[in-house]
Formats: sequence, C-alpha cells, structure tokens
Amino acid sequence: MIRALAALTRQIQECFHAHLAGVVHWEDVEFGPRKRVERTPPSAWPRNRRGGLIRPEFPDGKYHVALHLQFGVWNLEVEGPSEHPPLGWVRLTGHETVEGPLDPATWKSIAEHIKKHMEIDHVA
Repeated sequence: MIRALAALTRQIQECFHAHLAGVVHWEDVEFGPRKRVERTPPSAWPRNRRGGLIRPEFPDGKYHVALHLQFGVWNLEVEGPSEHPPLGWVRLTGHETVEGPLDPATWKSIAEHIKKHMEIDHVA
C-alpha cells in the first residue's frame, strides 16, 4: 500500500526533477514538522435525544496529510486530497504567493515563478 505522504513527496520530487533541474537542488529542501490532528475528547461530543454520543467525523491517522517544505526564500505547502478535496492544494510563498490545485498545470506555474525570480535575483 502506498502511503499518502510518500505519494505527495514523490510528486514534489518529480516536479523538481522535471521543471527545476539545475535551478533548485532537491538536497537543499528542508521538511517542516508535521501537524497533528487535534480531536475533541468524547466528553465534548454532542448527544442525541436518547443521551447517546454522536461521533463526529475524524480524519484518518494521527497527522494531517500535508507537507511543509522550505528551500531558499521559498516555502511550499502541499495538502493532500483528504485535506483539501477533490485534488489537494499547493501553495508557494516567498516573493509572491502562487497557489492552485494539485495538478501538473499548477506545478508548471510554480516552477516558472521560481525560475523567473531566480533569474531576477542573479541579474541584480
């Protein structure tokens, strides 16, 4: 079985190798800490008319299916489909914010944005 975080990491690596080869090296990427899923205790759950507990919907697992990466001046946040349905979400912050659904077009626009700002930084 393929784990969701492993699949997200692999997709990010493929973006780096396909679009950012020679601009940003994968070895320079630092992973941020994962965020734990905060669940309400059973004493705070609502009750039905008979006094029984109504279980709220919980996301699966102990941690959110999201990755936070940092390289240079850039911060990249990638949320999986379970966190941001239906495709997931990618957000790049640094000089400006670029974000969109987790698909090849978004990866391409993020790579072009990084390349544009890297060229400006090297020229100046």
